[in-house]
Amino acid sequence: MAMIRVSCPHCSFSRDVPDTQLPDQPVKAHCPKCKQSFDFFKGAAPPLSSFSAQSTPA
Repeated sequence: MAMIRVSCPHCSFSRDVPDTQLPDQPVKAHCPKCKQSFDFFKGAAPPLSSFSAQSTPA
């Protein structure tokens, strides 16, 4: 199961959510930290698995 990071554009609070819990259509999300609302949809954020850890050369 892929995880998606949902981030509030107002306060930058973020939470990782399983992609199966996100709707395909845009929805109004409410930030649990700042209580602001914002539009969100599954395609708005890339899956966390698409980010690769970068190694620093020795």
